[in-house]
Amino acid sequence: NENIYQGKFVTVEECEKIKEASHLLEAERKALSLLSYRPHSRKSLTMKLVQRGVDKNSINTVLDKLEYLNYLNDEEFARTWVQGRIQQHPEGIMKLLGGLYKQGIDRSLAREIVAELVPEEKEIELAQKVCDILQNHGKPIEKIASTLKSRGFPYKVIRKVIDIE
Repeated sequence: NENIYQGKFVTVEECEKIKEASHLLEAERKALSLLSYRPHSRKSLTMKLVQRGVDKNSINTVLDKLEYLNYLNDEEFARTWVQGRIQQHPEGIMKLLGGLYKQGIDRSLAREIVAELVPEEKEIELAQKVCDILQNHGKPIEKIASTLKSRGFPYKVIRKVIDIE
């Protein structure tokens, strides 16, 4: 503030404003640092900032600003997260939805994105990919079915890819 100079008396109100601005700058610095490593949902970034001792009022103000600037975007985060999961660790729709919910993504947004990125044909393709890998490693049908189930593939998809009755 240009009104503050050496030797000037600072009122309690001015001191509080300076402290608040300092808290906001520190929260913004920490949030941007976390976002520089990887994308986050609003919920996950909030939790990380709380763990780092950032003031909750500052967190909301800073996250609102970062959303406005599009540095923080739950929809983009969810798309990137789903695309990464289906490429690196193929999962069924239910497991993907559960993962998004855990990340704090709104349920309707999560359902919309998963439906768009993983239509039924894609889910069958993903299950087949997992099945092929496991078959190449000599896994028995029961183990393959169990793995597919644990990865959130529905029984009808599992039946299609491993021909069980």
